[in-house]
Amino acid sequence: ISDCGMVLEEQPGKVSEAFRLFLQGEGY
Repeated sequence: ISDCGMVLEEQPGKVSEAFRLFLQGEGY
């Protein structure tokens, strides 16, 4: 989880995009 925080600080755009794709994959 700590690594995710570092990624959020470095590349918030990529993280948010990947999160959207993840939600779409889950069916939300």
